[in-house]
Amino acid sequence: MFFVIRIFHVYDTMNIAIIGGGLSGTLVAYYMLLADRHPATLYLFEREQRQLARGIAYRDSNERHVLNVPASAMNLYNLPSGDFYHWLQKNTHTDFSPADFVPRNLFGSYLKELFERQVSKAKAVKIKIIADEVVDLEKTGNLLRVSTKSGGSYSVAKAVLANGILPPADTFQLTSDVVRLGHYQANPWNYRYLNKLSVNQHVTLIGSGLTMLDHAVELLNDKGNFSVTAFSRRGLLPLPHGSYAAYNFPDYNISATEDIGKLLANIRRYYRIHQKNGLDWRDLIDRIRAHAPELWKGLNETSKKRFIRHLKPYWEIHRHRAPKNVLELIDRATREGRFKLLKGSIQRVEAKGHQLSVQLASNSGVSTLITDYLLNSSGLQQDIALTSDPLLQKLLERQYMIPDHTRLGIQTDDSGALISAEGKRNIFTLGALRRASEFECTAAKEISRQAFLLSELLVLNN
Repeated sequence: MFFVIRIFHVYDTMNIAIIGGGLSGTLVAYYMLLADRHPATLYLFEREQRQLARGIAYRDSNERHVLNVPASAMNLYNLPSGDFYHWLQKNTHTDFSPADFVPRNLFGSYLKELFERQVSKAKAVKIKIIADEVVDLEKTGNLLRVSTKSGGSYSVAKAVLANGILPPADTFQLTSDVVRLGHYQANPWNYRYLNKLSVNQHVTLIGSGLTMLDHAVELLNDKGNFSVTAFSRRGLLPLPHGSYAAYNFPDYNISATEDIGKLLANIRRYYRIHQKNGLDWRDLIDRIRAHAPELWKGLNETSKKRFIRHLKPYWEIHRHRAPKNVLELIDRATREGRFKLLKGSIQRVEAKGHQLSVQLASNSGVSTLITDYLLNSSGLQQDIALTSDPLLQKLLERQYMIPDHTRLGIQTDDSGALISAEGKRNIFTLGALRRASEFECTAAKEISRQAFLLSELLVLNN
């Protein structure tokens, strides 16, 4: 009997590029610095230094923009449970309870402190932070060449795409009149449009999820007395967080199956049996979320398509919940006539004087909405083929990355390596680009797990 033994070698000193210094890229670097086992030089590229170790979400200084989970539940993989909450207590934020939804910038400060501490401690792993934009990534033999906007060139053995969440693509054609008027904004993570608004103006928000709620909170709390209309295809708002006693999940038997109908039947059956014993639906959703990658991988292609077409919006409002006080603000503004939620999708946008005319198509027909400003707050871009990112466009053209047929991301293996046409797997990714293979991988807890496992793999030469 013969056995094939695969030997993994470690480079004397391996050069690794991490493209993006937000949450994803910072966590990959952090876990490598924390382990500090093998000699490596990390090139961490981040063009916007204010996003370094924070990313878009956690650089936000607006204290009205809070985390979407309680402080005690904001945990990173392989770190002590409650570490972030204990950090709050040690850093004069003692007025917060474990159940509070704290401002996001505090988690950014926590992450930055973790990262900087390991940068100063690590011996074997060195890091070079490069304030530049990566514009090209090209395979040259067994290595990769990273090119930056300023003309820099770096030779590395492996690269990690840590782009974070891509902004949504426009789902309608922008006419020259609309562009010239300047009352449409495609980037939902830029709040400069608020400076353009006048008192009593009306703002329309594309989307009805958590990104929309951020903007609605800002507009409805402003002294400008703005009114807001939001719309999405199904017109669903996130459901509220709630307090509940943790359940011990006896006889938990929700396992992977090929058929989405059987999986849903198992979930409903378990909930019906245990609801009378105190199981809260939120606790069950969180339990399922922890096993989402294996449940998703177990579904056949037909079931995945059915889920995306019919069930995904309903999963998301249960999974991506909102603090109660945010939804109470929306409810109050609705009663006052300052907030309206509609069903529909954009059919056409035209400039009408100093305003925009937005045509919405729904099952009940076509309606027209006149608004002063239109913002795309529909959240992350899922279909990579629609990306406007120049680097990702080049990788797609060269077939270094291949869109997944579900249109949720790109094709990757279980480690996060990009499956490319030529076969060499030395480019990796984590977070939203891996939704096609893991589905639930955009929250800090899930990204930190991917970052930890990836940090273990990157130093191996296989």
